[in-house]
Amino acid sequence: MCPSACDTAFSRQFSRTGAPLLMRQFGEDLVYWANGATAGRGIKAIVERDVDVIAETGEVTAHATVVRVQNHNRCGISSVEIDTGGDAVDVSLRIGEPATRRQIVQVLSTANSIVRFMVQ
Repeated sequence: MCPSACDTAFSRQFSRTGAPLLMRQFGEDLVYWANGATAGRGIKAIVERDVDVIAETGEVTAHATVVRVQNHNRCGISSVEIDTGGDAVDVSLRIGEPATRRQIVQVLSTANSIVRFMVQ
Protein backbone atom coordinates (compact mmCIF):
# COMPACT_ATOMS: atom_id res chain seq x y z
CA MET A 1 0.00 0.00 0.00
CA CYS A 2 0.95 3.58 -0.55
CA PRO A 3 1.99 6.03 2.15
CA SER A 4 -0.25 9.00 2.91
CA ALA A 5 1.41 10.97 0.09
CA CYS A 6 -1.06 9.32 -2.31
CA ASP A 7 -3.69 12.01 -2.30
CA THR A 8 -5.43 11.45 -5.64
CA ALA A 9 -7.49 8.57 -6.97
CA PHE A 10 -4.86 7.99 -9.66
CA SER A 11 -2.06 7.82 -7.08
CA ARG A 12 -3.96 5.36 -4.91
CA GLN A 13 -4.86 3.12 -7.85
CA PHE A 14 -1.35 3.27 -9.33
CA SER A 15 0.11 2.38 -5.94
CA ARG A 16 -2.08 -0.73 -5.70
CA THR A 17 -1.72 -1.98 -9.25
CA GLY A 18 0.58 -0.01 -11.57
CA ALA A 19 3.74 0.28 -9.48
CA PRO A 20 3.88 -3.42 -8.50
CA LEU A 21 3.25 -4.48 -12.12
CA LEU A 22 5.97 -2.16 -13.45
CA MET A 23 8.48 -3.56 -10.98
CA ARG A 24 7.50 -7.14 -11.75
CA GLN A 25 7.70 -6.54 -15.54
CA PHE A 26 10.77 -4.29 -15.82
CA GLY A 27 12.46 -4.43 -12.42
CA GLU A 28 15.89 -5.76 -11.60
CA ASP A 29 16.99 -7.28 -8.31
CA LEU A 30 18.97 -4.80 -6.21
CA VAL A 31 20.11 -4.72 -2.61
CA TYR A 32 19.36 -1.62 -0.51
CA TRP A 33 21.79 -0.75 2.29
CA ALA A 34 20.50 1.69 4.89
CA ASN A 35 23.19 3.85 6.49
CA GLY A 36 24.96 1.75 9.13
CA ALA A 37 23.04 -1.45 8.34
CA THR A 38 24.82 -4.78 8.73
CA ALA A 39 22.50 -6.50 6.25
CA GLY A 40 20.98 -5.34 2.99
CA ARG A 41 17.35 -5.64 1.89
CA GLY A 42 16.45 -7.12 -1.48
CA ILE A 43 14.25 -4.89 -3.66
CA LYS A 44 13.03 -4.65 -7.25
CA ALA A 45 13.96 -1.50 -9.15
CA ILE A 46 13.91 -0.02 -12.62
CA VAL A 47 17.39 1.24 -13.48
CA GLU A 48 18.10 4.01 -16.01
CA ARG A 49 21.76 3.90 -16.99
CA ASP A 50 23.90 6.72 -18.45
CA VAL A 51 21.36 9.48 -17.86
CA ASP A 52 22.72 12.91 -18.82
CA VAL A 53 23.14 15.31 -15.89
CA ILE A 54 22.63 18.84 -17.13
CA ALA A 55 24.13 21.86 -15.35
CA GLU A 56 22.29 25.17 -15.00
CA THR A 57 24.21 26.40 -18.05
CA GLY A 58 22.53 23.69 -20.14
CA GLU A 59 25.70 21.69 -20.67
CA VAL A 60 25.90 17.95 -20.02
CA THR A 61 28.32 17.69 -17.10
CA ALA A 62 28.17 13.99 -16.28
CA HIS A 63 26.35 10.73 -16.70
CA ALA A 64 24.45 9.21 -13.81
CA THR A 65 22.46 6.14 -12.91
CA VAL A 66 18.86 6.77 -11.86
CA VAL A 67 16.90 4.16 -9.92
CA ARG A 68 13.11 3.91 -9.49
CA VAL A 69 11.60 1.87 -6.66
CA GLN A 70 8.24 1.58 -4.97
CA ASN A 71 7.77 4.14 -2.21
CA HIS A 72 7.21 1.46 0.40
CA ASN A 73 9.35 0.20 3.28
CA ARG A 74 8.79 -3.52 2.54
CA CYS A 75 8.66 -3.91 -1.24
CA GLY A 76 10.82 -0.88 -2.09
CA ILE A 77 12.32 2.03 -0.19
CA SER A 78 10.19 4.51 1.70
CA SER A 79 11.08 8.08 0.78
CA VAL A 80 11.23 9.03 4.47
CA GLU A 81 13.89 6.40 5.23
CA ILE A 82 16.40 7.47 2.54
CA ASP A 83 19.57 9.07 3.89
CA THR A 84 21.25 10.69 0.87
CA GLY A 85 24.98 10.27 1.12
CA GLY A 86 24.64 7.49 3.71
CA ASP A 87 22.41 4.89 2.06
CA ALA A 88 23.51 2.79 -0.90
CA VAL A 89 22.29 0.20 -3.38
CA ASP A 90 24.10 -2.67 -5.06
CA VAL A 91 23.42 -2.02 -8.75
CA SER A 92 25.04 -3.02 -12.03
CA LEU A 93 26.16 0.00 -14.06
CA ARG A 94 25.92 -2.06 -17.26
CA ILE A 95 23.52 -4.86 -18.05
CA GLY A 96 25.14 -8.23 -17.45
CA GLU A 97 27.96 -6.93 -15.26
CA PRO A 98 28.25 -7.62 -11.53
CA ALA A 99 26.57 -5.19 -9.17
CA THR A 100 28.66 -2.71 -7.19
CA ARG A 101 27.69 -0.63 -4.18
CA ARG A 102 26.69 2.93 -5.12
CA GLN A 103 25.75 5.79 -2.80
CA ILE A 104 22.32 7.39 -3.09
CA VAL A 105 23.25 11.03 -3.72
CA GLN A 106 19.93 12.72 -4.50
CA VAL A 107 16.21 11.98 -4.37
CA LEU A 108 14.78 13.28 -7.65
CA SER A 109 11.06 12.67 -7.14
CA THR A 110 8.49 10.83 -5.04
CA ALA A 111 5.41 11.04 -7.26
CA ASN A 112 2.69 8.40 -7.52
CA SER A 113 4.20 5.85 -5.14
CA ILE A 114 7.52 5.70 -7.01
CA VAL A 115 10.76 7.06 -5.53
CA ARG A 116 13.28 8.14 -8.13
CA PHE A 117 16.86 8.73 -7.00
CA MET A 118 20.34 9.17 -8.43
CA VAL A 119 23.32 7.05 -7.43
CA GLN A 120 27.07 7.51 -7.97
